[in-house]
Amino acid sequence: AARGHPGPTGTSVKVASDHRGGHYTLSARTDGKPFWLVLGQSDDRGWSISVPGATVGARQVVDGYANGWLVTPTRAGQLSLSLTWRPQQLVWVTLALSSAMVALCIAILLAGRRRGNGIEAAGLAVEPRAATAAPRLAQPAGGRRPLTPGAPGLAVAVGLLVLVVSTPVAAAVASGAVLVGLVVPRATWLYLAAAPALLLLSRALERPRLAWLALALVAADLSVDHFTSRRVTRRELR
Repeated sequence: AARGHPGPTGTSVKVASDHRGGHYTLSARTDGKPFWLVLGQSDDRGWSISVPGATVGARQVVDGYANGWLVTPTRAGQLSLSLTWRPQQLVWVTLALSSAMVALCIAILLAGRRRGNGIEAAGLAVEPRAATAAPRLAQPAGGRRPLTPGAPGLAVAVGLLVLVVSTPVAAAVASGAVLVGLVVPRATWLYLAAAPALLLLSRALERPRLAWLALALVAADLSVDHFTSRRVTRRELR
């Protein structure tokens, strides 16, 4: 995964540990001359390097895709290098939240089944539901709508939630998309089209941060739909 570029220097690099979670520990024997350390992972600003006993230059793109750093040792001898992909911490948080939501959904399903079995055991008759029309694609209202007092709060809340698992740019996009979706409901159609397009681009261009923008648009679309449906329900109750 990582190597010292061959050249006039006498540096050799070995992988001491690979945690498979975005962290590498390397061991290098150097003659004290500067050398390039190349990490064979797609170019990403999330990678950081720590090399006690050496000066490290800014991250550079090497071979058109990889991450590289110019390492200048202070003296010849042994070096310990640490490479870390900082966004991995957010990945673990996202996985934990996803696992919690899956567990919650399973619990809701099991609770519903037990409730249904309890009704049957009690000998209570349950009338079948009336036939309903086939589901249709929701049609957002056309034109523009004025912002309600709760709209800014919703935009800020969605932005903060996205910020927990994503980037500040994605959080700002989510907040802005919520406000635009509330003012122009049909703009949410663009979100549904742009989200998968961003995912494909992130894969094709090897830019994982574009996937965070797709997440921001999906979160904005769901929030706008929930907020709008609740407002309509309150009006009907009145």
